[in-house]
This record gives sequence, structure tokens and C-alpha cells, in this order.
Amino acid sequence: MSGMRRRDLLAAIGGAGLLPLLTPISPAPMLGAAAVGSVVPTVGGQIVRPRLIHVAGGFRPVPAGYLLPAGQAGELLFAPQAVANGSTALGAHWAGDVVGQSRVRVLVRWRGAHGTWSGWTALPALPGGEGDASAALFRGPLYLPIMAVTVQARLQARTPSGLLLSNVVLSLIRSTDGSRRGAGRYHPLDLGRGVSVVPRDGWGCPTGEASPLWAPFYQTPSHIVIHHTEGPNGGPDAPAQMRSIWYFHTYTRGWGDIGYNYLIDRAGVIYEGRAGGADVVGAHAEHHNVGTVGIALLGSYGTADPPRAMLLALASLIAAVAARYGIDPQGTLGGVDGRRYSALVGHRDVYNTMCPGDRLYSLLPLLRSAF
Repeated sequence: MSGMRRRDLLAAIGGAGLLPLLTPISPAPMLGAAAVGSVVPTVGGQIVRPRLIHVAGGFRPVPAGYLLPAGQAGELLFAPQAVANGSTALGAHWAGDVVGQSRVRVLVRWRGAHGTWSGWTALPALPGGEGDASAALFRGPLYLPIMAVTVQARLQARTPSGLLLSNVVLSLIRSTDGSRRGAGRYHPLDLGRGVSVVPRDGWGCPTGEASPLWAPFYQTPSHIVIHHTEGPNGGPDAPAQMRSIWYFHTYTRGWGDIGYNYLIDRAGVIYEGRAGGADVVGAHAEHHNVGTVGIALLGSYGTADPPRAMLLALASLIAAVAARYGIDPQGTLGGVDGRRYSALVGHRDVYNTMCPGDRLYSLLPLLRSAF
């Protein structure tokens, strides 16, 4: 739909009254896929286009998808979906034309083979990386209990100025893939200064040290960007979390590989992220990937403090990266956008996000002062 046609359509129905959420308005045609839905297997999981079974609130079907007029709220409910054996996490993405401060959330529930449904849980909204300027929007990953055999999703939206939505897709992530590879012997990477890194083969990356969906390119970095992954502070073992993040970044986000250069677990183990070795450009901070090294702590640190072992590993990794590239963590220098930044920044310093969480962000001055 062209921008003019979309604006005309929004204007034409923008005065409609706000309908209560979950008020059925029509039998639901499929959203962006065949009426029966579809499942596409991939390395490490499957891509599911679920069948839409219920429309509520202000959503209206249009040729390009579903339109939610200005000032309205609505919901789309999808049919239950069987979970492939070994699926351990779930993500979601969709395409849409979003104007203003629209709010969209995706909720999921699950059940075991003989159990009742769980409550609805919202998939986390993640900080951006490469490609966030596109119309595609994302949520997740959310880790599933091992007994889950069926999942169901619903999408809720509220918009002050209009939203056009289509092509809702779920990613069912099978982080057990690659676990045998990760269980084998491997040679740790030596970054110098006593810093050892578990290579991709070591955490069981399904494509190993290769990156068949993304061709590495290189730039000597001048800045270090700190992130958190917004995953659980605990839960699945760290290599399984690594494989889940790899899948979510590779297929759901469409980045072709994991976005961060390095990741650190709560025990202080450092993992290789993006394939390609030293100087490889990652996908972790939109418009600031070139010339930066992205380091992510596994977990969520908005209200929780990172464990001591994790912080010590982070300080050691910063020291090794800084020594390799001659970066002064206390220095300030120009970025790719011409603005001046500290050489050691949080993701929120270069992008509109809460990453790396308030508690971790508050520790950055202390980390800078250590050098």
C-alpha cells in the first residue's frame, strides 16, 4: 500500500469509536499466509506462519493485512501450534507500517502433552541492531519449559496514529541442535592478557565457525559497546542460550549470524559471537556497528546486578580488546556519525533503548575508571 493510500484509509476510518479488546468483529481470514498456516524447517528450528482464528477490537482486514485506525486498540489471536521436539525458545516478528507511538506486544502460552494451558506471557521487546529502520518488528526470544508440546500466540496493539500489520511469523528455536558439537573438544581463543574465549564450536553453534548466511567484513574498532541480552538470569545453560540467541539473530532478525562480537555468562565464561575473528563488524548497535566491538552479558540487568564473576570477566575482556586496538576506555573520540562518544559506552548512548539495563549501565563509570 502506498503512503498516500494508507493515509487516506486511516483518515477515512480514523473517527471510528474505540471497541473493547476481545470483541469479535469477523471470522478471521489468514494474515499473510495460507489458511492452514505454514511451517518451514531451518537449521536449529522452524519458521511458523500461524493460522489466524480470531480478530478483536479495532483491527480491520485490508488487502495489505490488518489496519488498526488511530486511537484504537485491537487483538489478533492465532491457532495453537505444535512444538517441534527439542524446541526451547520462541520469537516473533511481523511486518507493518507503524506511525507515532504505537504499542504492540506478543503474548504466548503453552501446555504439556496432558496438561492445561499456562498463563499468557509477553515476549520481551529487544534493543535494536542492524536493520531496525525497516518495517519489520520483533519480540523475543522467550524460553519455553522442556515439557511444552503446544504453543499459542496472540498479538495486542494500541495506536494513537494508526498501524498496518501483516505477515506475523513465529520462530520456534531448537537450542538442542549443536549441543553435540559443543560437547566435543575445542581450542579456546587467546585474546591476550590471560583472556580465554570459548569459540563458536565450543558453544555448539549449528554452523560452527562458518557464517553461510552472512559474509563477514572488517573494520578496526575505536569504541566498545556494552549490552545485555534481556534473557533470563539463570534458566537454560549458557551454551543453549547462546544457540537460542544465534537462531533469533540469524533467522528471526535476519542478520545472518549472531549480532554481538562477544558474550559473557554469569559464571564469567566468555564466548565468541559473530563469525569472522578479529576486527569483524557485528550487528549490535544500529548505525554504530562499524568501528565498534559489541559485548553482551547474558541476562537482564535493569534491576538486578551482574554477578561478580561476570563483571570481572567483562573488565578483563575490555582490557584485552582495548590493548589489542589501542583504545583508551576513559577517552572520548568521534563515532561513525561524527558525534563524540566515550570509547566505552552502553548501547543506550548510541541508540534509543534501555540496554544494557540501569544496573549494568550504572557500573560503566567504574569500569572506565579501572583503566
